[in-house]
Amino acid sequence: MGLDVFLYNGEKRLVEVSSDKHPQHYCNKTYLRSSYNEAGFNRVCRNLIGKDMYYVFFGDAGCDDYEIPMSKDALRKALERAREVASELREARPLHVIMVNHNPFVLGAQMVSAQEAIKIVNDAIDKYRVSQLEGGKAQWYSNREGDFFLGEPLKVVAAIPGKEYGLDCIHLVTLIDITGYIAVAEIMEEFIQYAMTLENPVIHWSA
Repeated sequence: MGLDVFLYNGEKRLVEVSSDKHPQHYCNKTYLRSSYNEAGFNRVCRNLIGKDMYYVFFGDAGCDDYEIPMSKDALRKALERAREVASELREARPLHVIMVNHNPFVLGAQMVSAQEAIKIVNDAIDKYRVSQLEGGKAQWYSNREGDFFLGEPLKVVAAIPGKEYGLDCIHLVTLIDITGYIAVAEIMEEFIQYAMTLENPVIHWSA
């Protein structure tokens, strides 16, 4: 599940047009996306620089509508903010936060001992090795037992006790590659520039 942003010309949804800078990227000149999970553009960038897609298109005012006509002036301001976000991301230290918590609302989730945790991870590694023999890739996933990062170990730089969504948790702070997030910011610039060529640019948000 994620946030989808589509570009329309009036009531007509536009066909997707590949980015010039990043032609293989899933975002393009008429479509942007940020998943809602911790690795999504909005979450990562909000944590890093306090800004996200909502900031780019609406500034600090925000917007509750899902279908928004964009004036030329609004697009010019959005373009300035997109460039600002891309610039700040290029200068940001590449840190990412993974929230680890016990969620009492997940069926079957339970607190375990250190010995039980080792057994759970050993079982997960055994299953991962079988998947590798069958051509599987690195697996980062969550389930009722915990969060797993198999194949590519995390570069953890800190574990900070905290609270998120009203739940006690541990914030695992890791080093990551943020070039993909910089690419999204650069594609947002192209998205806005393309919108500025339209007679009646309208953006549609999925959420």
